[in-house]
Amino acid sequence: MRWFLNPYWALLGLLLVPLVLLYLLRQKRPNERVSSTLLWSKALADLRASQPFQRFRRSLLLLLQIVALAALVLALMRPVLQGQARQATAGVLVISAGASMQVTDHKVGGAGERGGGPTRLELAKIQAHRLVDGLRLGDQLLLLADAGVAGRLSTISGSGGDGGGGRGGFTGNKTQLHQQIDQIQAADTVPDLAESLLLAATSLRAFAPPPATGLGVGVGAAGGVGGGASGSNGKPLPDGRGSDTTDKTLLAGNIWLISDGVGVNVPNVPELRARLRYVRVGDSSNNVGIVRVGVTPPIRNHPSRDRQGAIAVLPGTSGTDGSLPDGRSSDKGGGGGSEVFVGLLNASQQAREVFVGLKVPDSGKTPGRLLASTRVVLPSGGVQGVTFENVHPPVAGGAGGILQVTLVAKGDDFALDDNAYVILPAPRRIRVVLVTRGNRLLEDYLKTVSKLGEVEGVVAEPGRDLSGLAPDLAIFDGVAPPMGGWPACDTLVIHPRGEAEGFALQGQLERPTILRWQRDDPLLNFVELGDLRIARAAKLVSDGELRELIAAPQGPLLACRSVGGVQRYFLAFNPLTESNWWMQPSLLVFLENLVRQSGQRRFINAGQMLTTGQVARLWLPPQESAAAGGLHVLLPDGRQVAVGQGGGSVLGEGGGAVDFAATGRVGIYHLKGTPLGGGGSFVVNLASAVASNITPRNLSLPGGEVVDPEETARGGGIAQVNREIWPWVAAAGLAVLLLEWWVYHRRWA
Repeated sequence: MRWFLNPYWALLGLLLVPLVLLYLLRQKRPNERVSSTLLWSKALADLRASQPFQRFRRSLLLLLQIVALAALVLALMRPVLQGQARQATAGVLVISAGASMQVTDHKVGGAGERGGGPTRLELAKIQAHRLVDGLRLGDQLLLLADAGVAGRLSTISGSGGDGGGGRGGFTGNKTQLHQQIDQIQAADTVPDLAESLLLAATSLRAFAPPPATGLGVGVGAAGGVGGGASGSNGKPLPDGRGSDTTDKTLLAGNIWLISDGVGVNVPNVPELRARLRYVRVGDSSNNVGIVRVGVTPPIRNHPSRDRQGAIAVLPGTSGTDGSLPDGRSSDKGGGGGSEVFVGLLNASQQAREVFVGLKVPDSGKTPGRLLASTRVVLPSGGVQGVTFENVHPPVAGGAGGILQVTLVAKGDDFALDDNAYVILPAPRRIRVVLVTRGNRLLEDYLKTVSKLGEVEGVVAEPGRDLSGLAPDLAIFDGVAPPMGGWPACDTLVIHPRGEAEGFALQGQLERPTILRWQRDDPLLNFVELGDLRIARAAKLVSDGELRELIAAPQGPLLACRSVGGVQRYFLAFNPLTESNWWMQPSLLVFLENLVRQSGQRRFINAGQMLTTGQVARLWLPPQESAAAGGLHVLLPDGRQVAVGQGGGSVLGEGGGAVDFAATGRVGIYHLKGTPLGGGGSFVVNLASAVASNITPRNLSLPGGEVVDPEETARGGGIAQVNREIWPWVAAAGLAVLLLEWWVYHRRWA
């Protein structure tokens, strides 16, 4: 623990040097005539000496002055002594439950073997139980377990038991706290604990601040959850609360954090600087993990290019005749396959040899099979990438279009980041439906891109029901969608005759000039509008929810409104009849961006690959969208979760999409009743360099100050506080000065 609040005042002790020198230096006396030198023998002895310093002689005055100086220095350093608080204390315990807390890094057995011991979370629970056991009668504790965005939970305690229930989730019921600690499970997410620490700091504001204790940052008080609640200057913390909301029966105590420090961000809150106590668990950095995965699709995703049953091949892994070790053809010259990229991180302190493989994952009926593998040597702390070339979706009977990347590293302490999943969806065209009365420009564009193989274009007459066409993108040229009948996809409306639902019009604009356009928006990437001339346009009324993409001084010319999971665009002028845009290449770029953005939002030809904690979006057929509440998602562990209960929501107004947020585990997620690997499937990976670097670390406060870790969470003195004793030291110093004054005057009296 820290014994002094202001230890830098110890430098004042250097005044001892000039104090002693005053006793060693000889005095220079003036010459005077006297009648006799009998009484001046000692003075004459000094005059005869030629040295400037005299021999040190014992002096009571010097001793008293040294003691007085020491007392002054100690008083300015503000010493503290530990004592018992007269009131019970309320504290907060935060336990990290993120991915890295699953590491089993403690040595077991001999010959340096690792693994097989308790996980870091189990060690954290041991410390937490020890802290709870030390609670005194009347003490209160709030328990928080944080596993990141998708795994955050707050164990709010009720009432009853010894000590009773407290306010805001605080309780003194040890049985209840022990049960809550045992129920904590680690998620596969990357925590930052900022929200939990902020909640811990603000929750203690409901209690009275203890007397000034002066605990410094990261000081290991012998107390447990209780302890100091003053700032570094020893004054009560500026909690900013009134006496009418303060619980005078409890003192605000410590905030205990039990974690390995991975991914922990400490917010800049005054309470944390004085009350945060950190218990670090774990001791290993021995890990190689997958920190990134990605899929590059073929150049063209025309269905005729698909080669069903093709095998993923790594350069140099096939035989000289182009065959795999089991005799199958590697299809080296086939082309048209995807590339799977894998990023690796070696967090160990030595070079590691690993094997990276690409396989069809195991299913309930058939075992998985290895498609390709390669050997990689990673230097200490190194990052390296591996690319699998010419990868095709697996044949029927496997796991659809989903492949598994595996990592084999001997003696690895963290298994969670040794697997990742990628989706290779079956190629399909983006279906674009054009509703027009005869716009040859748009019709010719649709025919051209359809021939290229990426788009399936359909031209429909105004008034036709589009639900049976299941479009991915709808373009209404000169007409507006029927009221309440917007398609469940991205939609572009081009200067309709009449009102369009969600877009208010007020007359016409004559020869509007373009004031600005959003160049950084994906829809307008590489779209140059400097030479665009517009004869007339509809005057579109802007509101707070309308996003302007192209604007004139009088109002927006191209605007977008997000409705559920889709985008609705309104173009206020006709590119063919009301402007010269049809003569410029930027119109083709704009239409290409529109098609690509619609395809990306619906994950067409690009599987939905997320990291743990990200929200997934599932696109549903119109007949299933209305009954989305009855749909279920199969989780990686085999459990089923209803869409409405998965932490997400069904997007309204015919959006045709469902948000699903229960993505706290690594693996394959599948919407029940849809083909595995299709649009109803998505994969979740850890893929985090922060989580894969499992080295336990100290905490850093804003400003660079380091929180020193505690060896254990001691709960025996939850109500112990440190009391300042500098007034007593100052009084002792004053008494010594009075004694020195008395001795001096008595000597010369």
